[in-house]
Amino acid sequence: MPKYEFCREDLLNAVFDTAWEQVLMTVQHAAAAAHDLGINLTDFKCVDLVRRNGAVTAGQLAEYAGLTTGAITGAIDRLEKAGMVYRDRDGSDRRKVLVRLRPEVRADIEEHRAAEREAMTAAYAGYGEEELALIRDYLERTSRVMRGQFAEMVKRPPLPPAADPSESA
Repeated sequence: MPKYEFCREDLLNAVFDTAWEQVLMTVQHAAAAAHDLGINLTDFKCVDLVRRNGAVTAGQLAEYAGLTTGAITGAIDRLEKAGMVYRDRDGSDRRKVLVRLRPEVRADIEEHRAAEREAMTAAYAGYGEEELALIRDYLERTSRVMRGQFAEMVKRPPLPPAADPSESA
């Protein structure tokens, strides 16, 4: 691993700034993927959550996505109408309804992500197993922090709109 000539504070600031840039690029990437699938970004987030978590209840999906139960019902309805997910009764508890990704949609998403996976594999090629384990640890830790920050952010009222500069003259 390379040594840096920065003090710890400078290095932490550089890590934070680079991580934030990656967050913004991830949002842009997700928006482009949603566009390719013909759905909005919120619905894409729901599709990806179902893809990664398997069958989930609407309540779980709402919690994972940070949406209200009313908003998640609308998202599931749109995704079902688009042929991406379907509702299914839980085999062990018939009162529960699970949201599942259609297998053909999973295959389409995996095909769509193949180029991304190939590019990222090439980007990681120079790292050894210990370094990859460290990267995974970093990503898992920062994801936990971001989930916690998101949970707190949605509880706060929105910031007031910025003042119009022309009104202060």
